[in-house]
Amino acid sequence: MTEDQIKNLMKKYLEEGLTKSEEMLLEQFDSTLFTENLEEVTQRLSRNNIKHIQGGQRPSNSKSYSRQHWLAVAATIIVLITIGTVSYYSMQQKPQAIEVAQVVKTTPFGKRLTLHLSDGTKVHLNAGSTIEFPERFTGAERAIKMEGEAFFDVSKDSTRPFIIHSGNVKTTVLGTSFNINSFGENSAIKVSVKSGKVTVNSPGDGVVIGAYQQAVFDKKTKKISKETIKSDDQFAWKDGVLQFKDLQIVEVLKRLERYYGVDFSLGNQSIGNCHLTATFKNESLTSVMESIIYTKKGLRYQYVNDREIRITGKCTD
Repeated sequence: MTEDQIKNLMKKYLEEGLTKSEEMLLEQFDSTLFTENLEEVTQRLSRNNIKHIQGGQRPSNSKSYSRQHWLAVAATIIVLITIGTVSYYSMQQKPQAIEVAQVVKTTPFGKRLTLHLSDGTKVHLNAGSTIEFPERFTGAERAIKMEGEAFFDVSKDSTRPFIIHSGNVKTTVLGTSFNINSFGENSAIKVSVKSGKVTVNSPGDGVVIGAYQQAVFDKKTKKISKETIKSDDQFAWKDGVLQFKDLQIVEVLKRLERYYGVDFSLGNQSIGNCHLTATFKNESLTSVMESIIYTKKGLRYQYVNDREIRITGKCTD
């Protein structure tokens, strides 16, 4: 029975215009409604001093009893309609949990990416890296995940720390700039700070580092050590600069593979032990290889195909 139908029957009753069938219909509705909502209706009617629906002596005057009975019915219906209305609006006004979509960005070898997060944080994602973050930050912290290497320029927010999960290392900041190197094949995860302070934690260790300091998490020992950074070498890659200082060729080639999206193979393993010191800024791979060959006179290189380069010869340090 709809609310309009109920109101119409109540109006006809008060005007003493109910038919026998309509009176039976109203009684049936009253009985069903009352039974389904007995406890709550009783409590509400009691608070409003409505006693008729709780039973009692039948008045001697049948007409008086009937009128009292139907007034009780009317009160019951009014209370139930009120209950329904209040419940409906309470449900409508109840805050709904908002699901925030997660964004995953991956850079293949040879590609780099600059991202702007919803809080204003700027992220430079190096080649061969992955980052996962929410479309917008909610709650008491700004948490993301990453693998590979990224440079962060975190927007300051003293009430919500920015947290990066990279493997077993958790880096927490409020607002600063720093680099995280967490490539899976490396023996350590390195967090290098350019400005501000960050807290670096692992399950069993933790340190606080400031500007031009570096936290190194050893994957084997599970310990974190603190080192001093003497230059901007750790941060140069985000500006298209490749810097190698007395680095073994095997390590140089790993970086070049990520940066340019190619694969290197060696004619003999002794080539990998050769050391190189060089700086390249936004140069083509061909220019880089020509420079290396010029510096290391005994080496040669050739393209096997578009993506593979083979290095042969003998290194003379």
